[in-house]
Amino acid sequence: MLTDDRARDLLRSAVADLTVSDAPADELVRRGRRTRRRTRLTAAFGAVALVAVIAVGSAVVSDIERTADQPAATQPTPPTETPPPTENGLVTPPGTRLVGMGPIAVAVPQDWGTNKVKCGQPLADTVVFEGTGTLLCFVPQRDVSSVHFGEITSAQKGATTIDLGEVEITRSDIVEVQGDYPFSVGRVTVPSHDVEVLVRSTDEQIVRRILDSVQAIPTGYMAIPVPYESPKETAARLKTAGLVVRLNDVYRPNMSSGVLLSSDPPLGSIVPRGSTVTLNVSEATTRTEQNHQIVEYLHELMTAPDRPPQISGPMLPVTLGLGDEPVRVEHLPNLNNPDAWLIHRESFNGYNGPFSAGDKLATDPDTWTVTAEGQQSCSWGRAADMPGFDKDLRLTIEPENITSCLEWWAVDVYVDKSGSIDAISLNLVEP
Repeated sequence: MLTDDRARDLLRSAVADLTVSDAPADELVRRGRRTRRRTRLTAAFGAVALVAVIAVGSAVVSDIERTADQPAATQPTPPTETPPPTENGLVTPPGTRLVGMGPIAVAVPQDWGTNKVKCGQPLADTVVFEGTGTLLCFVPQRDVSSVHFGEITSAQKGATTIDLGEVEITRSDIVEVQGDYPFSVGRVTVPSHDVEVLVRSTDEQIVRRILDSVQAIPTGYMAIPVPYESPKETAARLKTAGLVVRLNDVYRPNMSSGVLLSSDPPLGSIVPRGSTVTLNVSEATTRTEQNHQIVEYLHELMTAPDRPPQISGPMLPVTLGLGDEPVRVEHLPNLNNPDAWLIHRESFNGYNGPFSAGDKLATDPDTWTVTAEGQQSCSWGRAADMPGFDKDLRLTIEPENITSCLEWWAVDVYVDKSGSIDAISLNLVEP
């Protein structure tokens, strides 16, 4: 079996010994200056026109196509191109998100996770920041794609230097590495900042498209830095980098308090300087115990309706909703009947009805994340507060360790100051 350490050694030795042919110098300079226009991601990255780029070790393709029946004496007419979405110099093709480290960024599919790893081994398509996980156990290799950010591990032999205008990078050719799942790997480095981007996938085209999307982060923007070991040190580092930091406690009864779980936006996201970043930190003390009791009450109401635990506050009517829309009112004791949870709608956010938050509350609570502010996954799908409940505490229950937003759901529980449950709403991300 291919261990994590052996796989990492194979990756590093493969890219370290790369040799490539020289590309035309004039073309490299011209392409480097036009880097923001040279990439269009296709297939899993959205239907965007693919502009010819410098493929190291291969021929340089002309931007202008000549038709076969065109007279030789007639000058060719450039085809009409649809430019990619550009905002303040950042190119983000549809269906992707930008993620980076130091002065550069690449585009990855929007549904890729961040640090979806175990013992350093990717469990799903993900962006990985080296040094944020442990390698002290064995996990079998999986057929997934990943982008690894970290410090430069070795010199690139025969790599080509490309000028991005604001920074110079070196790029290797793409090679194949054998193992349980033979995969392709390519690498980009920024020697001036000691940054390395390693892309691996069983699909060579995914590797090439991600490498082709590399771009310099323009002035006024930055990649959210990789955290230090403690949330306090991480918050200080982010503030020094020019970000506003907010700490959000996440109830984790089986985890020590003070563990940095994630950030919103995720690590490596490209944001304007001065943006607010939320650091989600584990909390196992009694400060969030009442919130946990409320969630536990709802779970036992669904799984053991005859013996629900008691919580503080009167049992007032509860409003059931979808997203930010109130639908109808039920009395809490009646919700021990699964049918009382049903909301009969033909569709909601692209899904077919009927819908039930009770079905989600009946799942295993050990697979949940419960937060008092915001959600941990698929943040772009967060619904606004339901009208009339914006003054309440909004507890968000969502599944943990999902690999795609198609698996995500959230149940928002609105609790007033007395501890009463005012409303419960189901939320889904539109596929």
